[in-house]
Amino acid sequence: HYTNASGVHGILTSKSLWATRFEFLNDRSEYIYGQLLLRDLLQQRTDEAGAELSRVWKSGYEEFPKRFPHYIASTCRDGDSVGQWRGYANLHDGYAIAFSLKKLMEKPNLTVCPILYSRADQIAVLNEILDVAIKEHEASETSQRSTSIAGALSVFSGALRSLKDSFFSSEEEWRIVADD
Repeated sequence: HYTNASGVHGILTSKSLWATRFEFLNDRSEYIYGQLLLRDLLQQRTDEAGAELSRVWKSGYEEFPKRFPHYIASTCRDGDSVGQWRGYANLHDGYAIAFSLKKLMEKPNLTVCPILYSRADQIAVLNEILDVAIKEHEASETSQRSTSIAGALSVFSGALRSLKDSFFSSEEEWRIVADD
């Protein structure tokens, strides 16, 4: 995690790492990117998914921040990245703090995930989730369909947290995600 002296002091004295609510990241496109990709995929697969499922999902993906609030702290796989030094450290005032992935994964309500930058990989992940969701929806009783849709929206929300435009691939970002 790249930061300056003030950031290191705050982390060490508070024994905590501050995270940003997802829809308020520095670059708003990070939040919208995955939503637009999912919207396009849902439009392409409307016939297969069925009208009811597509309608609910199309309204649901826009509600992700309200329905699935979460906070993000960005980290980088590379502990010596010129781009990250430029972005987060002033002259002679920069620090890269290493975290134990194993220790982070032990924390409840925290997810640590690498960012997927490849559009083909992103579409493959979203299609895989959609395939499972369609099968579960078709197999569920009518009274259970809202539960299966809510479950699918939750999984989509989790996936969207790890999608980013390939333009940013040099960041080699990993995200620490805390659910509200």
